[in-house]
Parts: sequence; C-alpha cells; structure tokens
Amino acid sequence: LRSITAYRGLETQAGFDQDGSPIGVATTLIYNTYHQFTQELRLSGTSHMLDWTVGGFYYNAKGVLLNTIDSGPTQFKTNDPVKTTSKSVFGHVVIHPVEGLNITAGIRYTDDRKTYQFTRYNLNNGPANPAQGPLNNLPLQVYAGDRVDYRIGVDYRFSPEVMAYAQFSTGYKGGGVNAKPFVAIQAVPFNPESIDSWEAGLKTDLADNHVRLNLAGFYMKYKNIVLVNAAGYPGGCLPTAVPLCANPDPNYYPLSALPFNAGDANIKGLELEADIRPVGGLSITGSLSYLDFKYTKLAVAALASGISLKDYPPLTPKWKASGGIAYTFEMQ
Repeated sequence: LRSITAYRGLETQAGFDQDGSPIGVATTLIYNTYHQFTQELRLSGTSHMLDWTVGGFYYNAKGVLLNTIDSGPTQFKTNDPVKTTSKSVFGHVVIHPVEGLNITAGIRYTDDRKTYQFTRYNLNNGPANPAQGPLNNLPLQVYAGDRVDYRIGVDYRFSPEVMAYAQFSTGYKGGGVNAKPFVAIQAVPFNPESIDSWEAGLKTDLADNHVRLNLAGFYMKYKNIVLVNAAGYPGGCLPTAVPLCANPDPNYYPLSALPFNAGDANIKGLELEADIRPVGGLSITGSLSYLDFKYTKLAVAALASGISLKDYPPLTPKWKASGGIAYTFEMQ
C-alpha cells in the first residue's frame, strides 16, 4: 500500500508594455496566486503470472487572477478565482501467460469540476466601466464532466536484447470556460479534447549492449481539438453567439483570446532513437521523427478563425532531429 500526498503553492508577479514604446501607454500588471493539494492511494500486488494495482486520486486547486489592464480606453482590474477538483479511480494489471510475453490492461474513471467567478473594478477599485461591468453579474460559471479511459497492450521479448510491443490507449484533456473574458459574452465554455492512440515498436540492445536502437510507429484520432483565438473574429462576430452576429460590432471583441474546439484530426508518425557506445566513456546519441497531422473536420469557430483543412496547429513540425556526443572520464 502506497500513499502519495503533495501540496504546491505559487505566487507570480509580472508586467509587460503592450505598446512597446518608452511611455506607459498600454500596460498590463499581473499578480496570480495558486494552491494545489493532491492525494493518491495505491494498492499493488504480484504473483507468478499477475501484477496488479488499484487506486484512487484526488486533486483540489484554487487559482486567482489579479490583473491590472491599462490600455487606453480599456482600463480595469480583475479578481477571478478558479476552483478545480478532479477525482478518479483506476486499475492496472499485467499478465505473464508464458515466458517473455506480457499482456497489459488498465482502466480509469475521472470526474472533473471547475468553477469560475469574474469580478471587475476600475483602476481606483471603484465600479467597473460599462464594457466590463456585466461580468460582475454573471452567475458562477461551471464546467463538469466525467470520462472513462483505458489501455490494452502486449509485449514480447524475443531475447534479452530484442523486445517488440503494440498497444491501444485513450486519453483526454478536460474542458472548461474561458478564464480571461474581456466582456460577458466571452465567458463561453469549451468541451474536452480526446484521443485514441495506436502504437507499435521495437526496442533493442545490440552488439553486447554497445548499440541501442528503438523504433516506434503510431496513429492517433484526435477529437475536439482546443485552440485559442488570440486575434478576435472578423467583424467582431463570435461564432458561438449566433444571435449577436446579425449586427456585429468590430470593436466588441478585441484580442478575445477565446479557447474553442476547432475540430478533429488524424495524426501518424514514426520515431527512431539511437544510443551508440563504441568505447568506454563515449556515448553518441541521435533521434529522428516524422509527424503527419491532418484535419478531418473543422468547427464553425475554426472556419471563422481562418483555419483550413490544410493547416496544422503550433508545435507540430513534420520533421524533428537531434544528436549529441558525450564523454565521461574520471578525475584523479
């Protein structure tokens, strides 16, 4: 039986000059606090043919966004607490039916809840200006959702030097509500992302453990991808608020920074890793990967943001490569 208890507290202070000039025409001051408590409890056991683990996890966090925005006509202060809880139970087993063969299965149930409250003041801590004031009258914004994820895999060791594996797994990232609305209509929700992933590979230690080569291939179905529209929508028209689009106000959604579900995509790729140790103390490492990302469906908000099926999101380069050389020696 293992218990893991953790606490984390964080305070951040920052500021930046939005206009880039030596005069404070448009500035933002940020002071945020965050506190997090987690508790995990696991019970594990083993036998000749079976290794198993069951357990539960609890997460409780509170963050507060205390920002001062002074950008010409847009001036306000925020006091926005966000509370998050996540509860889950899980089970994991590894079966060893014959020597060298392992069958792995796991399942997890998760229940998430996030609450958002928005408060606005003017720069003198008085009543907010008419544009931001309605945020104070919003009811508590709540995201709640649950999810079951699972994994099944198999691996076989042909020899002490060569092992092959294949697996299927699911995963998700929870949804929520836009945490930084400028006006009340921007306090909009977004749904969770989810993914189904297939992977197969080969892991080897060759040449009397002087050469390690690992190869993996994967295919993923990525659904409800969450992106952030940082530049607002053309004509000020928010796709999730269709009634407002009949009379769009181009000044109503400045720098909206709205998170939204952009659509679905398929991802496939290959990864190759090498670690070569020709002589004692010398290590030559390298890796090469290929990633093919293709949108299969786009939501209305994605089309309004100018995204097309030929685009791909940030941090998804087709090719990545790295290499290095290290030598270890003793100093007398």
